[in-house]
Amino acid sequence: MLGCAILAAVAAGLHPHVLAAAAAMVRVTRTVHPAPGAEEAYRGALARYAALYPALRPLFHGRGGHGGEGGGGGGGQANGDKAEVQAVAGGSREGL
Repeated sequence: MLGCAILAAVAAGLHPHVLAAAAAMVRVTRTVHPAPGAEEAYRGALARYAALYPALRPLFHGRGGHGGEGGGGGGGQANGDKAEVQAVAGGSREGL
């Protein structure tokens, strides 16, 4: 539900992008690490996500038939999106 609130806050213009909204709303209370041996499966899933993200990005930002250019708070998001994917790919969730 927090993810929905973050996206709604961006869409409503309360925050300029997802990373800013998450930084304002998310509090890390503990870190969960994958089970030993599962890390490779997570790397594979991340690689598939990173490969799909560029193709799906217009849908995430309201340009895939849901309100036209800039809808859904998507204007000027490229740097924030790239940073988010890089942070996850690098194994760091700091600031997300």
